[in-house]
Amino acid sequence: MEPSEAIELARLLEELDTRKNALTKLLDQKDFMLVYEAVRLEVIYMNKVGNQEYETALLASKLKRIRKKIAIIRELKENKEAVDLQKIDAQIEWFFAQDAADEHTESESVLFTEDKFKYFKEIYYRFAKKLHPDLNPSVNEDALNLWHRVRNAYENKDAEEMELLYELYENTPEIKKELVTIEIISQRIDKMKDLTHYAFKRIADIEKSFPFTVEELIRDEDWIAEKIEVSKELRRQLEEQYTAAQNELSVLLKMVI
Repeated sequence: MEPSEAIELARLLEELDTRKNALTKLLDQKDFMLVYEAVRLEVIYMNKVGNQEYETALLASKLKRIRKKIAIIRELKENKEAVDLQKIDAQIEWFFAQDAADEHTESESVLFTEDKFKYFKEIYYRFAKKLHPDLNPSVNEDALNLWHRVRNAYENKDAEEMELLYELYENTPEIKKELVTIEIISQRIDKMKDLTHYAFKRIADIEKSFPFTVEELIRDEDWIAEKIEVSKELRRQLEEQYTAAQNELSVLLKMVI
């Protein structure tokens, strides 16, 4: 290697190291937001407002189910078919479980091609060989923390997060090897730039999502009082509708059973 090339390689290696350190800090910032700050804000929100909203949401779900039951029984009655309440209840459970599964599928942000999914799993298994506590009983705390990050990325099908972790902690060229070239390090630097852009975007997306969107609002007592009143009124309306639906179901069952 020419002296000028050696100097350039040293400079690029230093830049790569600087970018890796900066990206590591961004990743730590993101994890802190999700693991600590988000939980703290959610607890505050639940204590002040969320418990009311949760009870209202449960009642709304019960209302949907009883209305579905009424619709099924009416259809069976019109078709002059037998009404099996146990079978109907199972059908309703399946319907809402399927509905929830469909919503989850639609909300997934990553769509894998076959090659991308193969690469995604390959990275996961590389990490697993080195970090899985069952395979490596003596792994230290830092390694276990990294393994939890890898597992979360795998379970959430987060390809970008998995690649970020791979580039930071696994895909590290041996500097002493002659195979390390200016081209290879330049490519790694470009990858770091892309991943840094991704990390900034993830942090920005987190800041725009719940519970960070209510961080200021949960300090506003007027806003909290208004939210509680709205939730109470909605719950009152739902309770009226649920009582009416119960009465309708009771009358309907007397007609068919």
